[in-house]
Amino acid sequence: NATAGSVIRKKETAAPYSLFGLSWLPLHAPWWAWLGIAFLDVEANYFTFLAMRYTTLTSTVLFSSLAIPSAMLCSKLFLHRHYKLVHIIGA
Repeated sequence: NATAGSVIRKKETAAPYSLFGLSWLPLHAPWWAWLGIAFLDVEANYFTFLAMRYTTLTSTVLFSSLAIPSAMLCSKLFLHRHYKLVHIIGA
């Protein structure tokens, strides 16, 4: 008879590189890649905050809402990423 704790421990040890139980998401990148991603994330948040100080809320919301579609467009143009209709609708 398995307890809930043993089932959770088995799931955690099944995929050592996973995020929220998603074992298909690779997390084994070099440390410098994670450092670069963290730096870019902090800078993006800083510039978003800076935009809120010097522009109206309407323009800030417009720029923020265009972040994901523009990232998808850049990854399609420069990285040759192929998206399905579900991805485009979800963006």
